[in-house]
Amino acid sequence: MIFLVCYDIRSPKRLAKVAKLLERYGLRVQKSFFMVEGEWEMIEEMKREVFRVMKLRLDSFFVYPLCRTCYESIQKDGTGDMLKVEDYRIL
Repeated sequence: MIFLVCYDIRSPKRLAKVAKLLERYGLRVQKSFFMVEGEWEMIEEMKREVFRVMKLRLDSFFVYPLCRTCYESIQKDGTGDMLKVEDYRIL
């Protein structure tokens, strides 16, 4: 399954840590948006890591699951190409 992961982190230090962590799981689409391909178990693992960095009373974190049909129906305007998410993990 493909997931759109986004966040709003108030502290620049925490923001950098969360961004670096998410780069291990997926492709950066925009500054605070990532596309991640995997199963729910991997997403739960990712969230546990992110939540150790975040302050949940100050920061926000969202995971939106996209089915294949939804992903293939994404509409893009402007420059650039759609990213192809492939299953990988940088350790």
